[in-house]
Amino acid sequence: MVGDHVMTARVSCDPINRYTMFPPKHVLLTKAEYKEESERETALALEQLRDFCRQNNEEVYRHMARLKSPNRFSRFLDGNFHLTDSEVQEYHRSVQDSDNDEIQ
Repeated sequence: MVGDHVMTARVSCDPINRYTMFPPKHVLLTKAEYKEESERETALALEQLRDFCRQNNEEVYRHMARLKSPNRFSRFLDGNFHLTDSEVQEYHRSVQDSDNDEIQ
């Protein structure tokens, strides 16, 4: 204390100092949690895409004309699955192959 004044040290509270002193802890997901989260987020994103396309009909129809299979996209907008059976089988084969590569 100097006279009537109290001397204090200023502690910076800016985010950079807090981050460097106390970095956030990252939570790692298990493979099962990762798979569950990716499936949930993909389903949510596909539904958001459907909603967006339903709201913007004119724009969507202009783009549909340029698609390789506009009927397939139309069925997707009606709520059908976005992949064909052969695409699903190919995906499962590639996942199994990558799992086998990790084991070896």
